[in-house]
Amino acid sequence: APGSRLKPLPKSSPKVENETHPAPLETPAPAAVSVQAGSNWPIIRNLIIIAVLVPIIIFTWGLYQDKQARIEREREAKEMEEKNAEIERRAKIEQTKRDKEKEARLAEEKKAREAQLEKERLRLLAIENARTPMDRLAEYRTALFNGRRDRFPDNTIDRNSHFLLFVNTPMTWTKASEFAEMHGAHLATPSAQAEIDLLSKDISDLELLRVWIGGGAQGKRGWTWVTGEDWKFKDPGTTLGPYASLSSSGVIRARPNSEKNPFVIQWSKDGQNSGALASQLERLVPTLDSPSPNWPPG
Repeated sequence: APGSRLKPLPKSSPKVENETHPAPLETPAPAAVSVQAGSNWPIIRNLIIIAVLVPIIIFTWGLYQDKQARIEREREAKEMEEKNAEIERRAKIEQTKRDKEKEARLAEEKKAREAQLEKERLRLLAIENARTPMDRLAEYRTALFNGRRDRFPDNTIDRNSHFLLFVNTPMTWTKASEFAEMHGAHLATPSAQAEIDLLSKDISDLELLRVWIGGGAQGKRGWTWVTGEDWKFKDPGTTLGPYASLSSSGVIRARPNSEKNPFVIQWSKDGQNSGALASQLERLVPTLDSPSPNWPPG
């Protein structure tokens, strides 16, 4: 500087400086991309970006589609489940409805059958009630003839050793006897006074005048019963006829075979019929050579 006493330092030469302080090594600068105005770089850059994004987009779209497909499948599965549940619910409702209709129909059919059965029962009952003792006697005829004694017509009277039945249809004595035998019986044989008393009371209760019973004249032997039992009552004679009738007053009178009267038939409880014509003939045969054969009554 002006007026300074100091001497200025000598200037180092460039060579010395260079030797003392070597120049730093220069780092090569990166090669600069030379982009000139109007080049294709933006397009290339965009293409690169697009090239990177497209797979991402495709992958993402695939994931999205998979998710949507899964959601759709789940939705469809849920809809199908709900649809099946609805179908099942409706099916149950329809089945319940059908079951109720079937139950109602069966109940109606059962009711109709029961009504029909009841109607038929009442019809048969009416027929049964309308059947007379004679109808039942006709039904039981074969069994009674064969000795069965477990079924009898209504109004049959049960005595100790036999059964009695009044037949109100008037017949001749011989027809009445045949009718009785057809049914496994014979005309009643009240051989004791107590039996006469009971039978005459029954006759009175039925408001009958007289009935045929199983007794009759036997020629010189007097009177007898169709069963072969001895006659223990007063001989009624044969002036009015050879066959025995019993009145409501308990009197045994002789009547002609031309007369038709109601009659009483008798079944033995042991199933035998000692008053049948065959039995009477069996008793007759051994006596044919005697002065007074044991002829059947009448």
